[in-house]
Amino acid sequence: MSNLFCNAPFCQNTRNPNHAWCSTHRWEREKYKIKVYKEVLPYWCLKKCSVHGFLKSNEVYVYPNKKHKVCLQCREANRPIYDPIKGKEYNDRHSDRRKDRRLKKRYKISIDAFQALLSHQNNSCALCNISIEDHQKRKGSNHWFAVDHCHITGKIRGLLCIKCNMGLGYFNDDIKLLKKVIKYIGLNK
Repeated sequence: MSNLFCNAPFCQNTRNPNHAWCSTHRWEREKYKIKVYKEVLPYWCLKKCSVHGFLKSNEVYVYPNKKHKVCLQCREANRPIYDPIKGKEYNDRHSDRRKDRRLKKRYKISIDAFQALLSHQNNSCALCNISIEDHQKRKGSNHWFAVDHCHITGKIRGLLCIKCNMGLGYFNDDIKLLKKVIKYIGLNK
């Protein structure tokens, strides 16, 4: 049996042994009445850059959303240079808005409700009573207190520092286990 590839130039599709063309090119020949395929790629399948003209397939950058195709040289030339100072300024300007969006998405409360809850707790952790200023000075702590909530009902219990929040998380909010911990600490004091 001879070559079972399509007879159209540059086509690597397999063909039916009874036909000379693959199904795509058979359909194309019937629809557009194509008699002969040339040895060059058709005009409609070439990518064109407004600056650099026609491009080869390895010269085209396809954005991840697959809607825009750009010449690699133009992409590199138009790529913005990262400025860490501008990035920090942007983050400082938009941190409250970002925090508000996150609170609304995760816990269904606004930043105002968060601030009211914090002032109700005297600007301190609900368990260990560390102030928010001391919390921010701790190495590796977040700028904000963590929102403690019931994972079953979603009800917000209060605001905790990072250590108290992680401690509750490690014990899986299990009251029996926490009572055992209290008893253990009391016995070994």
